[in-house]
Amino acid sequence: MDRAPDARGVRDQRRARRADQGPRRQPGLYNGFLAAGLVWSLVGPEHLRFGFAVFFLLCVIVAGLYGAATANRRILLIQALPAALALGAVLLAR
Repeated sequence: MDRAPDARGVRDQRRARRADQGPRRQPGLYNGFLAAGLVWSLVGPEHLRFGFAVFFLLCVIVAGLYGAATANRRILLIQALPAALALGAVLLAR
């Protein structure tokens, strides 16, 4: 006695799938911007490189802290800790 889904059910499923795609794409876009900023800190104008590096590494650290608090604590070790070590290296090299 299985019934085929009616048009309303199919529409609701499509709407739910579309609504779910935005949050899935956001981290990729966000990580792309962070990567672009970090690359810019390597190849950008000499007088701006240090500032870019510090700013974008701080962004990565904050994102890692937020992700660890809201999603998964492993993000702290995977994202925030390496960024903090890199920031320390950048500051020591200055």
